[in-house]
Amino acid sequence: DDDDDDDGEESASESELDLKLADDGRVWCPALPHLAHDTFRTFPRLIPGLPGGTCAGAGGGSAANTASTRERGDGEVGEGKKEALLARMVSDCRAVFTARAAASKSQYSAGETFWLAADASPRCALEALARRIFELHTAEASAAAAAAAVAAAGAKPGGGGSGDVGDVTSSLHPFQPFDPSRSGAEWWTQVLDARDEIGLHWDKDYGLEGADLNVHPHVATVTYLCGEGAPTLMVRKTTPVYYSHSVEGPLGPPWEANAYLSWPAPGKHVAFDGRWLHGAPTELAAATSGDG
Repeated sequence: DDDDDDDGEESASESELDLKLADDGRVWCPALPHLAHDTFRTFPRLIPGLPGGTCAGAGGGSAANTASTRERGDGEVGEGKKEALLARMVSDCRAVFTARAAASKSQYSAGETFWLAADASPRCALEALARRIFELHTAEASAAAAAAAVAAAGAKPGGGGSGDVGDVTSSLHPFQPFDPSRSGAEWWTQVLDARDEIGLHWDKDYGLEGADLNVHPHVATVTYLCGEGAPTLMVRKTTPVYYSHSVEGPLGPPWEANAYLSWPAPGKHVAFDGRWLHGAPTELAAATSGDG
């Protein structure tokens, strides 16, 4: 019996690192070929109804690193409602903002992030934002899975295809683009003074460094609520699969753009490869904004 218990504990420990990785180190799932990797995308007005300019009372710029919202379909809203919407969102960001500078003996800054599983219901407005962003960036994968399920149903004997994609995709597990209980959005907020900076870093599961692995999100995002502060710098520089290996080496291919800048603007959303190095250096705050 003691041996059985030991085996059970070992299995439980091993299951915590039960990962299937692609050749490039990305966590594998059926959605992988349909996600926008190794690219930069911008959505200038993902959150409609926010006023331009700075955030009154925000103490600087505010951003959510993975967010979403509902689209309006009833025309323009008044300036008063715009200001109230912005104030509420900034207040929510401030309430959950926990990032702190690294302690003198710590390699990383302190703070808490939040997780919204794909099969969980949002508990607040910021999680509703996170849900919409997750759905935005997995839409192509979900559509491909639905099309494959419909095609498979039509190929079955007697399969005429009812056209009810929902029934087909919910009943055929092999066509799920990802496991909704283990997939989702990790999100957090930044509420910064104009002089503050976000140092260059990689988003990854830092708890797996002890297992000698660098595991990153598939897609990294920033959603801005204000129009001030340093721009976000994204560099096509990735880590090796193994944490113990050096990160030194060239950037991406010389024929590609290997760095992007995104200036804050209310309601703007940007997405980039989750393995890229990025930050918001204050040295770039005085740079002139382009169209990006």
